[in-house]
Amino acid sequence: MISVIVIMLEVVLGKKEKKWKVIGAGGAVGEPLSMPVKRVKMLHIQPSKQQEGYIDTGSPSVGPSRSCKSMEMEIESLLEKLLDINDSMSRCAATASATSSVNQKLARHRDILHEYTQEFRRTKGNLNSMREHAELLTSVRDDISESKASGSLSPAVQLLRERASVHGSISHIDEVIGQAQATRSVLGAQRALFGDVQGKVKHLGEKFPIIRGLIGAIRRKRSRDTLILAAVIAACTLFLIIYWLSK
Repeated sequence: MISVIVIMLEVVLGKKEKKWKVIGAGGAVGEPLSMPVKRVKMLHIQPSKQQEGYIDTGSPSVGPSRSCKSMEMEIESLLEKLLDINDSMSRCAATASATSSVNQKLARHRDILHEYTQEFRRTKGNLNSMREHAELLTSVRDDISESKASGSLSPAVQLLRERASVHGSISHIDEVIGQAQATRSVLGAQRALFGDVQGKVKHLGEKFPIIRGLIGAIRRKRSRDTLILAAVIAACTLFLIIYWLSK
């Protein structure tokens, strides 16, 4: 999972750098972006082996733990820089009277940043769960060895087994909550998009009086047609009642 996030961060940082140059301030962030990209490439070398260190050995060693911690700090730093770039691009687009296509691309980059942040937090939580699980397995294994040597299971071993079961349930619940949060963010983005479209249509009507007058005429015609149809239906109903009573 970390390798996927690192690759995606590298790609997005490259896109952000090019986009910033297109908007007009590429020279201001070109130098700061080159070093994070190189660090991302270095971090991408051994992520899977570091994760396997928690599973193969049964307990996290010092080397993989420090490597994962440094990788976590690097990714957090890259996310912060990506957030700063997004903010700088938004300010530049606001001062340069950006077009709707540029605004849409900026919104898309903000959504991508949000997705990467959520994915990083979820992966970080999974790695913490793996670390705790490995530590728990090591402790349980040691207690089982001691209990086998003594000939009976200690209450601590039983409690640790219960703790492992509860920990597995909590991990499953966290995954479900993460999926629900991702769905909520997607729905929120769609709602914001529809609100933006509605606001643009309203702004267009206010900007062009002819279009606003045309829309008003269409609404008045529709209301008049509705009133005429209602009057015809009422008259027909009244005639039917009079005819039925006269028989």
